[in-house]
This record gives sequence, C-alpha cells and structure tokens, in this order.
Amino acid sequence: MTAETNQTGKWERLREAVLNHDESRKFSIAYILAAVVLSIVISLFWLVAVVAVHFALDMVKNYHDTSSLVQSTKDSAYALKLDISFIFFALAASVYLNVMFGVAGVARSARLSRLPRAGTQVSQALGEEALGFQRVIKGVMMSADDVAQCAKGAARLKSGINFNPENPLYSATGFVAEAQHNPSSDCRRSKGDIASILLGVICIGLLILAPVLTGIDYLSILEMLADELQPFPTG
Repeated sequence: MTAETNQTGKWERLREAVLNHDESRKFSIAYILAAVVLSIVISLFWLVAVVAVHFALDMVKNYHDTSSLVQSTKDSAYALKLDISFIFFALAASVYLNVMFGVAGVARSARLSRLPRAGTQVSQALGEEALGFQRVIKGVMMSADDVAQCAKGAARLKSGINFNPENPLYSATGFVAEAQHNPSSDCRRSKGDIASILLGVICIGLLILAPVLTGIDYLSILEMLADELQPFPTG
C-alpha cells in the first residue's frame, strides 16, 4: 500500500510539474540555458527541439484547461510565438549569410587567383578566413533569439507568481487565474505580441522569396536549411 501511495504521489508531482511548468523558476532557467547553449554550441536543431518540448508541455497544460485539441494547439502556438518567430529568424539569417559569404568568397577568390603564385594555398586560406568570419557573424545573429529568451525569462522570474499559494493569482487548483482564458482568442494584442507575429511573418516571407532575392534555386535553399538543422554538424 505504501509503495502504491508513493507511486501515486510521484505521478501527481509529475502532473503538477507539467501543468505548472510556466510558473516554475527551475523550468524557466533550464529552458533558457538549453536554448542558449545548445543552439550556439551545437546547432539550430537543438533550439527547435527545446521549443518543441516546451510546445508539448504547453499542449498538455492547455488541453487540461480547455479539453479541445484545436484550441490547445492555437493557445500553445500563440504562447510560443516569439520562440517560433526567432526559429524562422535564425533560419532566414542562416540562408542569407550563406549566400552572402558564398558570393563574396567567390568574387574575392577570383580576384586573388589572378595574382602571381596565388594557387591552392590562397584558396584554402581564403576559405578558412571566410568560414571563420561566417561563424562569428552567424553566432552573433543566431544568439539574438537567445537574448530575447533571457529577457523574457527574466521578466517571468520577476513576476513573483511562481508557486506561491498566497498570491491572489494562484488558484486552489494550482493554476494562475489570469491564464485561464484562451490567449489566442483574446482580441487584445500588445505591441510585443504584434512585433513577435510580424517578425515571424517577415522571416517566413524571406525564406519563401529567397530564390527570387538570391538567384539560388529552392533545392539549394532546402539543402542549406537541412545543413543548419543537423543535430551534430560535422563542418
């Protein structure tokens, strides 16, 4: 009986942790660190993976509140609109940076190849230099979303809502009262909400128009995106 009670207690704690993850300091810190470290050190795949895990947790929480799969999906996507928008920002930035450095590298290589003794050593040195600059600039641009993540997490950690039963926003069921409505159905939109959505729309548009703007075919664009989304890139 005791073992069964302990097992039930563990499941109940897990359930509470999932349903209240957005109000947890530990989750906020772990989420931010994972997004920052994994996406910069390894690849964008891990940023997508971290956001996907957060989306899944939000789906469970919102489905518990609404009992509607469609509404839960809308609410979860709306809650993570900034995260999703910055994923598209990172992908768009990666494509255009690859194109920019590729064109610049070819042009400079052509100029240097006309110089005396500018053989394979010059080409190799140029390639290494271009790759180094590309990694630096790409790292700075890709970390812009992580800066936003940190700012958002800091604001959430300052809210003081986190698991405080004495807080008037904390209901008897353990949920924050102000979050009970459906955010995606709320007609009120803050400037931050509008900016987040607009950023995502612009970046998606830039990805769709990339072949027109860069002169590179869709297949090559997709290959660039596939390279960026490798879990463990070799390059």
